[in-house]
Amino acid sequence: MKSSIATASRDVLRIKFRRMNSRGFRRFGRKAPWVAERDSVRDVVLYPAFGSVDDLGDVLNRLGWYFPEGSVGELDLTVSVDGALAAATDRVPAAQEPFDTGHLPLEDVDRSTLRTRAATADRLLVWDSTARLSVPALRNVANVKIVDPSFYSTDESLNWARTSHAARRGLTDHSQEVYGRLEERAVGTDEAYVFGTGPSLDRVFDREIPEDALSVICNSIVRNDDLLDHLDPDVLTFADPVFHFGPSEYAARFREDAVGAVREHDIVVVLPEEYRGLLVGHYPDLADRTVGLRSVREGFRFPTAENLETRETSNIMTKLMLPVASALTDTVRIVGADGRKEDESYFWEHSDVGQYDDDLMNTAFETHPAFFRDRVYTDYYQQHVGTLTDLIEFGEDRGVTYESVTPSYVPCLDERTVEDPL
Repeated sequence: MKSSIATASRDVLRIKFRRMNSRGFRRFGRKAPWVAERDSVRDVVLYPAFGSVDDLGDVLNRLGWYFPEGSVGELDLTVSVDGALAAATDRVPAAQEPFDTGHLPLEDVDRSTLRTRAATADRLLVWDSTARLSVPALRNVANVKIVDPSFYSTDESLNWARTSHAARRGLTDHSQEVYGRLEERAVGTDEAYVFGTGPSLDRVFDREIPEDALSVICNSIVRNDDLLDHLDPDVLTFADPVFHFGPSEYAARFREDAVGAVREHDIVVVLPEEYRGLLVGHYPDLADRTVGLRSVREGFRFPTAENLETRETSNIMTKLMLPVASALTDTVRIVGADGRKEDESYFWEHSDVGQYDDDLMNTAFETHPAFFRDRVYTDYYQQHVGTLTDLIEFGEDRGVTYESVTPSYVPCLDERTVEDPL
């Protein structure tokens, strides 16, 4: 990968400072005695006032993605902008996919009215993080969500997604029914294959995947038609707030490929609960093929139709892939989970057959700069290795067998590599 904000050297002290700043503000909001976070979200205010339509163009396009038509019927969106509000629709950043915004219930008010509404809004979306310490924001601090892409790490992307989830109306959730059908599909199936996107995934063409095995794929595997034909996937998982559920051109291309794969191969999509409505809001025909799983902070668990829960983790393998495969079969074979070499400067290397080009990657970097600027990859990897080890041991205690079919730098997978790996 070419040098970019994603691979630049890390200023660890500054990252720690921004993390303390972010956590401190959230903690302050939870403990503030004069206001509580509202469960029901209808009144949403963008704050502070926009100095021009150029300032608003970026935020307006994000609104178009996170609040799809048909899911905002009871929503009130308040902004204040110097200039004609309609002109902002032509100011979509080059790195983003343009989204329809004509359905958004926007009201443009004067600055005095904006400050008044900010103090009582169900959600106060602060697009310029310096305004989080203003009087209106502090008065309503429990309901402030910072969506400034330069603030800290995933704050922006997660706050957009969580606000849209809390505000969404009118979409029926068929997750229990869809997962029940997946359980029926797995009856009599002894093994599952779980496919990561590491370099060793390229070798999978040398192995025939049993027709009766459950095939679980993830992420950018969807871009390769030959790979999809070979793997014949049953389940597709994805969960990244930036690469999969953001407004960048990268995320839009991924979703185009993912939706095409689901339709072509009759795949069930499994993703976090907060993203289900967002995906179905944009692609209504996926309503009967999509499962949303709730995340819990304590205790591993394998989802069932009666209890659609997994433990919250930061990696697709531990968050969705292994829990689903472990719930449905007794033997889980892992392919393409190579892990990370010590000299790498990014998360880890990826397969040539399942990766997008650098130009598309750069659109994600430009749209969500703090996500990449504040990521310390060695810390993330160590956390992932520990979580993966604990999850596999949890599954083994419940009678599940795990095998790594390809070589891996991850110790717990290396220990479970088959004698003749790909």
